[in-house]
Amino acid sequence: MPHKYQREIEEILRNIERTESRHDLGERIRPFARPAAPRQRVSLMPQLELPVMLILLGIVLALAGSGLAYYGGVSFVTGIIVLGGFLLFVAGVSLGWWARFRGVSLPARSLRRSPRSDNVVRMRPVRSNPLSRLATSIRMRRMRRRFRNTTDR
Repeated sequence: MPHKYQREIEEILRNIERTESRHDLGERIRPFARPAAPRQRVSLMPQLELPVMLILLGIVLALAGSGLAYYGGVSFVTGIIVLGGFLLFVAGVSLGWWARFRGVSLPARSLRRSPRSDNVVRMRPVRSNPLSRLATSIRMRRMRRRFRNTTDR
C-alpha cells in the first residue's frame, strides 16, 4: 500500500515539473500589438498622514510668525500666526496620540489629490478595550471547550 501512494506522489511531482504555463489568447498576440501597460506615476510629493501634516504645518507657521516678529517687529498679526502654528502642532500631536491609542489607522494622504478608486475596501482595526478583550477571551474558551468535547467522542 505505501508503494502505491509513493508512486502516485512521484507521478504528481513529475507532472508538475513537466507542465508549463498555459498559453492563453493574450500571449498569442505579438508583443508590439499589445496595449501598453499603465505606468505608475512617481510622485515627488510625499505621502503623509494627517497628524504629521498638521505637525509640519504648525512648525512652518510658528517659524514664519517668529521670523516676521524678529524682522518686522512684534504685532498682533505675528502673534496670531504663531498661535495658529502652535495650535496646529498641538492638534497634530494629540490626533496622533489619539489614533495610536485607539487603534485607528489614519490614511496617508498626498499633498496632491490622487484619483480615488471605488473598488478598494479600507479595513480599520477594531477598537478594543479591556472589557471587549475579556469577552473575547471568554468566547474563545467556550469555543475551545466545545471543540474538545466534540472531538473526544
